[in-house]
Amino acid sequence: SASPPALHLPWNIPFGAISLTIDPISALFLLPTFTLGAAAAVYGRGYLSAMAGKRNLGAHWFFFCLMLAGMALAVCATNAVLFLIAW
Repeated sequence: SASPPALHLPWNIPFGAISLTIDPISALFLLPTFTLGAAAAVYGRGYLSAMAGKRNLGAHWFFFCLMLAGMALAVCATNAVLFLIAW
């Protein structure tokens, strides 16, 4: 059996390195996270189109992507400190 995809980066904190792994259970949770995230982005694009000329929507999309990244990091984190940062 093949090992799951993993990323290990050094980090100067007392509890270890940045460690992310996509095992079968995290892949199971990543699938609805990104599927619903894509659906929310499509809906949000239409919903926010009325405000496109009045306000800069860059901040909205930045924080939306940041939320999705945090959800993905929380699912893939194999280090407790990284999990808490992502949470």
